[in-house]
Amino acid sequence: MARPYENAEKLLPPDLLKEVQKYVGIRGCLLWVPGSGVTQRQRRCVEVLLLRDNNYHIAHIAMKMFMSERTVRRILERYRKGKLHPNVIEIYNRRSAPSDTSAQEEQSNPEDHTRR
Repeated sequence: MARPYENAEKLLPPDLLKEVQKYVGIRGCLLWVPGSGVTQRQRRCVEVLLLRDNNYHIAHIAMKMFMSERTVRRILERYRKGKLHPNVIEIYNRRSAPSDTSAQEEQSNPEDHTRR
């Protein structure tokens, strides 16, 4: 579970605290700092994209992922428009890319096979 409110003086080094204070101003404020991890929602988006890559129908994806068809369509539409979170795009690209680059190189240059 996330920590409750923390005093920045206790948490941040003095130089960083002064830098943050430049942006916040004299009065101070509550500042939300997002975590760096991948959320469950982002993982689900990646899974939807991978299932669609494998030619699963939207209805089947919805049933498998326990979400509505409308939600599946929204995820796919946001992907097409480039509006998904960068974490989703990064993970999706890593998981959908071919893992064996040497096999890919051999297929792209058939002349190499005759020389060997």
